Amino acid sequence: MVKQRTVIVKKHFDISGREYADYIRQNSEKNALKFINEVSRVTEKVVLNPTAYPEERYLQTKNKLYRFAMVMKRW
Repeated sequence: MVKQRTVIVKKHFDISGREYADYIRQNSEKNALKFINEVSRVTEKVVLNPTAYPEERYLQTKNKLYRFAMVMKRW
C-alpha cells in the first residue's frame, strides 16, 4: 500500500504556472493543456514517489521533506 502524501505548492508557483499557461494559450490552446497536464503528471509522480526528484537544496530538513521538480519542455 502506498503511503498517502501531501503536496504543498508554493503560491508563487501557482501564480506563475497560471501565467505560463495563459501565455502558451495565446498561441495554442492545445499546448497550454499539454503544459497543465505535464505539471499535473509531475506533481502526481512526486506524491507517489518523492525520491524520484532531488532534495530541495534551499529547504533542507532532517527528514528530507522537500523535493525539487522542474517541468521544462518546448510548447
